[in-house]
Amino acid sequence: MQRINVTIRAKAPSCIRISIGALKLIGSPSYIRILFNPNTKEIGFQASSREDTKSLKIVYNKFYVFICTKMFSNRIFDLCKWDVNGTYRIKDCYITPENILMFKLDSAKNYGRYLNCLDD
Repeated sequence: MQRINVTIRAKAPSCIRISIGALKLIGSPSYIRILFNPNTKEIGFQASSREDTKSLKIVYNKFYVFICTKMFSNRIFDLCKWDVNGTYRIKDCYITPENILMFKLDSAKNYGRYLNCLDD
């Protein structure tokens, strides 16, 4: 069974980790655009292209795609009032009619400082 989640950290390494299973839901793109709605506390991922100046090229590994985002991670942690020493995983997601994979930040669970990529 494919894991579908996103993991966010504020402390080094500050990053957003997107599971391969999650990216498969939007077609396993080479480029994605990160969308963020602070009002609804949701983060989204949309397949994009190289031509899109707001897209990020992603490199796949076995389990996750890592996106280094210190400023963006800190903004999410501030908005959600999360413990900056924590590692938060979000599993509550849905796909919009525009094929955007959305995760609800309010459903995040704090796994503490360290989180193995295989932990549930």
